[in-house]
Amino acid sequence: MNNNELLSTTLKDIYAHLADEESRDIFIPRFEHIFHAGEHEEALISMMHKAILWDVNRTPYKRWNIGDSITIGEYLKHKNAFDSICIWGAGRCGKLTLRILNQFGLSVECFLDNDKAKVGTRYLDKPVYSSEKIFSDYHNAYIFIGMFYPYAWQVIQQLRDSRFPSERIILMYSVEEQYFGTGLIEPREDEVYYDVGVFDGATIDAFIRFSNNRYKQIIGIEADKKNYDYLLDKYKNKDILRLINKGAWNESGTFKFNSCLDSAISKIDDIGETLLETTTIDKITEELQLTPTFIKMDIEGAELKALEGAEKTIKHCHPRLAISVYHKAEDIADILHYILRLVPEYKFYLRQHTYHFAETVLYCMV
Repeated sequence: MNNNELLSTTLKDIYAHLADEESRDIFIPRFEHIFHAGEHEEALISMMHKAILWDVNRTPYKRWNIGDSITIGEYLKHKNAFDSICIWGAGRCGKLTLRILNQFGLSVECFLDNDKAKVGTRYLDKPVYSSEKIFSDYHNAYIFIGMFYPYAWQVIQQLRDSRFPSERIILMYSVEEQYFGTGLIEPREDEVYYDVGVFDGATIDAFIRFSNNRYKQIIGIEADKKNYDYLLDKYKNKDILRLINKGAWNESGTFKFNSCLDSAISKIDDIGETLLETTTIDKITEELQLTPTFIKMDIEGAELKALEGAEKTIKHCHPRLAISVYHKAEDIADILHYILRLVPEYKFYLRQHTYHFAETVLYCMV
């Protein structure tokens, strides 16, 4: 079998295991992006457009905890042709936001930005204004947040502190809560939850709510020492939560680690200035004598390596999986293919949780 035949067979196998049309609408453009990453983003724009349409038509299973702000899907249900629209963020995310809004025939009047160097310039042929302009000329506008987390939340807080109406703040997020609000996975009484890439603990908190505080054990695996120290203090009174300050990988070892200022994107990297000890999920499972029922994984491109280190656990336990598949263009094929080889009985669901191209999650269950 030549490489083209092998690729065709692999794709057919993956496609056959995609359990619904929404998953197929996400998979195909994501796969096309493998061959065009860095050149153009038409495939991903197409994916976002389709994913938002699914969002517009769905009945939310569990809404994001976003206060009174609304998502683009919610806005599109009630939009008015005469709405005034601004995008906060004259950068890459703002550009993507503009392109996606144009897909829906929405016109944007201006960009807003806190960067004084950008204020007074033009970006994508739109004027860039300071935040003060909102209250003088755009107090009735809808503000779409064209920024990544955590900067998006800083802007939202800035708007709220200025008493800008929350219902006019639009997030480029899905209405469904990531990992626990899709309706695809239901809580069990005996949950053993592995959170691989804990960051600030938000996903552990979400899991505790999801499980109605009924679970057997939580294992948090967090590579970044700053995050780990914060988590130790945050969860010091949680007896059935164990934190491990190691990187999840396909072997135990020591690697260079880049601990970024924004520690949400810290990762194993040859340019890293610190050293990180790694372990495998199989080793953790064996040492703790646990049978995981649910594994969530978001570790900045190390997902495939960590899954290789979980081979025995996945084969023998068949845990439900929620795996990030967007950090590398090829993850959408490589990760699905690898998991399929381990457990051919898995059904695959793909969901898009933000509309800045990030947070594409693969859900696997038998």
